[in-house]
Amino acid sequence: MKMKDVQIVDELWRFHCLGCLHRWERPFRARHGGAGQVAWERGGQASMPPWIDPSCPGCRGTRVKVLPAGG
Repeated sequence: MKMKDVQIVDELWRFHCLGCLHRWERPFRARHGGAGQVAWERGGQASMPPWIDPSCPGCRGTRVKVLPAGG
């Protein structure tokens, strides 16, 4: 049986609240497996992808623009 190669990438994602204009960044770890599968981690815990339901830490608004790592 052949083991699949897993590529681990640390990424810094940027967020911008369209309500209060607050900007912030959050680090995520992406584990890329075979067939386009990606498992996300944040702070050593499993997490949803950065773009799923982000909310502003300033105003708790949900109108948040998510900018991918390097974007």
